[in-house]
Amino acid sequence: MTAKYDVEIFLDEIESHLKSYLNTKLAEIDSEKDDGITLDTINSNAYVVQSMGENVVNYDPFVFIGISSLSGNASGPVVAQEVTAEIDVIMFDKQDKNSITKLWRYQRALTEVVNDYYFRILRTRGKLVVTGLTPVSLTAMNDDRPYKAIGIEIQTDIIN
Repeated sequence: MTAKYDVEIFLDEIESHLKSYLNTKLAEIDSEKDDGITLDTINSNAYVVQSMGENVVNYDPFVFIGISSLSGNASGPVVAQEVTAEIDVIMFDKQDKNSITKLWRYQRALTEVVNDYYFRILRTRGKLVVTGLTPVSLTAMNDDRPYKAIGIEIQTDIIN
């Protein structure tokens, strides 16, 4: 029996797609810009979904993937959910002049890789809207180092 497509599968697919393609996209952007600013790759263990564990502070940068909104309605046996997920790249704030440039490039990479995901995988399942988020400064509860984050918000429909 084939599993119904749901939020769990959606998050697993996004994470898997990012792990497969994000570092390649970062290298492409570095090569295109060729200005001496190099984006750090993201370790395959540096992805967290929905919950920030203590181990992520060991990675710089790391990726957070989480559902920020979930709404749905049913019409007979058909259930439609509108899912909004946030995907962020979070890095230590080294407070140098290249930090903001790196953030914008990380956001571009996320956008391009997620759009690629839509055309490879999700297209048959519904729409995808990608919105860029502005950079923010963060501090972790168990770490006094400053962080910077930038990301995208994606919205799609899951219909079962």
